Amino acid sequence: MSTPVEVEPPKSGKPPPPKSRLEKLRGERGQGFEPRLPALHAGEDLLEWFWDVGPANAGAALTHTEIRNWQENTGFELQSWQARLLRRLSQEYLAETSRAADPMCPAPCPLEDFAPDRASVAETLRQRLRGMAES
Repeated sequence: MSTPVEVEPPKSGKPPPPKSRLEKLRGERGQGFEPRLPALHAGEDLLEWFWDVGPANAGAALTHTEIRNWQENTGFELQSWQARLLRRLSQEYLAETSRAADPMCPAPCPLEDFAPDRASVAETLRQRLRGMAES
């Protein structure tokens, strides 16, 4: 009687895509990690509307039609410059999302915003060392 042989599933031929900086940070610090954002001194309403409309639609920048439909559905009346700015924010959001997939892409804000919290790093190290000592 022969023993069963394990067969590896066929490989797709493509390596997995590289992890983004945020994916790496969430892997290190937990899935709930959110980096601190730079201080905002104006434009809170525009950013709120931007996230309400949605930064993109199926990987494409917002269209003026989508922005107009959002205005009709919510009752907001944007000025033309505000609608153009929401579209531009969408385009920039998609561009940065694409750039951020490259692990060598520089951070869009100062690196100290991504600096590890020393207390959480110390606690993680303490837990790992304790785990190693117990095994």
